[in-house]
Order: sequence, then structure tokens, then C-alpha cells
Amino acid sequence: MKFANLAAAAILICAAALPLNAGDKETYGNPDLMVNVYGRDFQLLNGKWDAIIDLYDQGRGKKVWENRKPAKADEFFEYSFDGGLRLDVPGDFNSQLPQLQYYEGTVWYARHFSSDGVPSGKKLYLYFGAVSYRCTVYLNGQRIASHEGGFTPFQIDVTGNVVAGDNFLVVETNNRRSPDAIPAMSFDWWNYGGITRDVMLVSVPETYIKDYKVQLDKNEADRINAYVRMSGAVPEGSAVTLNIPELNVSKTLELDKDGFGELSFRVKKLQRWSPESPKLYDVSLTYAPAGGSGAGDAVSEQIGFRNINVDGTRILVNGKPTFMCCISFHEEIPQRMGRAYSEADAAMLLSEAKALGIRRGDPFFKVRDLVRKNNVAVFSGNIMLYAAMSKRIQSIMRKTVERTENYSIDEQFLYLDGYENNYDLVKLMRGMVRQIALWTDIPVSVGIARTKTLAKVASKFAKKYRGYESVCMIDTEEKRRKALSMFELADIWGIGPRS
Repeated sequence: MKFANLAAAAILICAAALPLNAGDKETYGNPDLMVNVYGRDFQLLNGKWDAIIDLYDQGRGKKVWENRKPAKADEFFEYSFDGGLRLDVPGDFNSQLPQLQYYEGTVWYARHFSSDGVPSGKKLYLYFGAVSYRCTVYLNGQRIASHEGGFTPFQIDVTGNVVAGDNFLVVETNNRRSPDAIPAMSFDWWNYGGITRDVMLVSVPETYIKDYKVQLDKNEADRINAYVRMSGAVPEGSAVTLNIPELNVSKTLELDKDGFGELSFRVKKLQRWSPESPKLYDVSLTYAPAGGSGAGDAVSEQIGFRNINVDGTRILVNGKPTFMCCISFHEEIPQRMGRAYSEADAAMLLSEAKALGIRRGDPFFKVRDLVRKNNVAVFSGNIMLYAAMSKRIQSIMRKTVERTENYSIDEQFLYLDGYENNYDLVKLMRGMVRQIALWTDIPVSVGIARTKTLAKVASKFAKKYRGYESVCMIDTEEKRRKALSMFELADIWGIGPRS
């Protein structure tokens, strides 16, 4: 096998996680991120936090996270969290004090919280909805993690760090821009710094429901597809029960030894979600380990079911053509010049858009005068961010395959010469696809073949048909002939007839 083409599809990005470093060992924020954290048992750590403005970045050298106190009359520490500045969490620090409005640099946050310790059979995670832009987290005097990315959540396993009684949590934040980062030095939005979303101490069983999806089939209006993934291996015979009471649904997803289960089933009298009628159903999943060995787990949320398809240039919602008129907001409240973070903030921003009289489906040329009169900024796609994400995906690919060729911003050729001697190529590429999805949340399709043309054809099959699980290999003459008979040259390379 010589060539493998990877085409990153549907890249529409607001932010993506960068590596989360725990101690000296590099891990990543997204792979173990639990879904639906608000449906868990948690202790909210929001409120007033003590803070230190570190204008000259002296805090690390002085080890402020240790919060040392003078033990002798002649002992002195040139910092203290006690009796000083206090900042709201969640909330950016720039909008909380006039002196910090244009500050870029380090601010240390700290707070105490009490805990009963870690109950038997449980795990504890510190969950941060977002910290802008870079941060390092310390708990009880020990560095436990760092993270980069001002709009992405991350979690830290603190089962071995939390003690019964008082605990001291410190977060070092920094919003300083740099020429080789996003945002760079010249951007149209301010890089507000601080702990800008919720902070939670989350309690889950040792084996918990880490990921799940319950959604309507892409094409069928009465079929629901579901999967669940546990956080680790489970006893043989374990299962998860899926309940949708309003639809009289109670289904069992049997789990394999790795804790994965899936199911597809039909439902009756389902009312589909639509913009005009946004119907939501209460959905719950309950895990029961076989033989009662260990604690169970349960999560619940409200879900809307709808079919979305693409027909040429048309977007179909429940089979009906829909024109998507989008308004792009920065997470910013202009009245206070600060980062938006609450439901009230979201409601205010949406009401502002509605107040302009811009109706869903109005094309831009029809509201151009309205937009100009109300000082509404209109932006095209964020090409710089698009390019940055493309480079990030390419770097992940190069960790898997040594020799690569950058064909376009969303397409890459990987040379797999010799890899077939040591690897199952399909498994190798699926592992890479999963890694890209976990680290960037961007879907990628992969085609493997002996030529670039065939590799591109294979990637189109991988993208179109779910059964390939994102990777398609054309490795026989029969597959080659069948594949080529289904595509025109223009569909593969974008080459049109001479005009």
C-alpha cells in the first residue's frame, strides 16, 4: 500500500482542546471528558475566590500555591491570598476592576473547600467549564494539571488528592497573547482572562457512564440509534437501561467487556424537534453491573429528536428545506465589556438579535441597511483559525505516519509504504481517526489504496457510509473497478470540463 488520503470533513470550529499536562506525564483533556457533567452528583465551587495579580510573573518562583504562612517573627512572605483582592468565579478578571480592563498576564485564584473525603467505590474529578487562556491547577500544595484553550472544558482526576476536611485549590491563569497563538496580536476580540465558566467537584462511581448518544436515525423518522461507553471494563453480563417515559421506551443495551454497548430500535408517535416546535423528551440511562458487583450509575437529560440531511445545496430538517440564517456572537456582554458566561447572558444576547428584527431565513442583502444602522459587525469565516486547526490535525497525523504530503488545507496524503508489514492498516488509521476526534472534535475520513486517485475515492466511501467506520481500503481489483464505476473524474479531483 502506498497512499492514504485523509480528508477532514465538516470543519466548523469555535475552539478545540490542547494537551492537558498532568505532572510530567502528557495526557489530553478530551479523551476522558465525561459527557453531561451537569447530570452528575457535583459540588459547585463558584463564588468569590481570593486572587493575586502577578504583574511580573513572580508567583511560580515564590511557590504561591503552597500558601505558606510566617511561623516566626522574622519570617516574611511577599504575598498572601488572605484579606486581599477577591474575584467572582465564573467571570473574567478584566471586567471586574477598572485597573484590569486591559491587563494581559498572570492572575492567581485560590479558594478553600471542604470535603468528606472520597467515599468507597467513588472517584472525584475537578471539572472546569473554561479557563482563559492558559492555566495551571494546584491542589493542596501540589501541581496536578495544566490546560490551554479558553473555551474548552477539562477535568482532572483528584481521587488521590482530595483529603477529608479542608482542601486548598489554586489556579494560575494567563491571558497574554503571542504572535504564534490564537488569539495572536491583532484580533477583533479581546482575550478576556480568568476562570470564565463553572468549577465543580464531581463525584462518580469507579466505573461510570463516560459517553453516550441517543439520537434519531439520519434517514428514518421512527428509528432511534443509541450507544453508551463506560469509563472502563465491566463484568460480563452488565447492561445499561435506556428510558424515554413519554414514548413508553425502556430498552437494554448489553455491554461488552470493554464497557461499550449499542442499540437501534423503532418508536411510535415520536414528535420530532423543529425550530417551530422544539419538542424535548426526558431521557435517562442507568448502569447496572452484573451480579451487583460494584456501584451503578445513572445520568439523565432532555433530548430533541430530528432528521438532518443534505440534498445538493439544500439543508433538510425533517425532510423540509431549511435556510440557515446564522448570527455569530463573541461570548461578550457589551454593557459590561466582559465575557458572557451565564444563562442570563445568553438570553440577553439572543434578545438583542431578535430586537433587531432579523428574522430566521432572511438573506443578508435584505437586512444590510438594518445591520449597518445598528452597528452590527459581519464577519466571514475565521480562516486563520481554520488553518491553525488544519496544522494541528496534520501534526497528529505525523505522529502516526512519518511521511506525509499536504495536499490542501483539509486534505492530506500519508505514505504507508512498509507499514503493512507491521500493522493492520485499517486499525492503524482508525486509531488515528479516533485520536483526531478526541483531541480536536473534528471528524476525519480515510481512504487507503495504491494510488492517490483510488485513495481519494476510498475516502469518499469512508465519509459517506457509516459501515466503514471512517476508514475504507481498496485493496482488490474487484473493489477498484466497482469504486471507479461510481465516480466521475470531476467528482474526485474537482476537475471540470473546459469552458
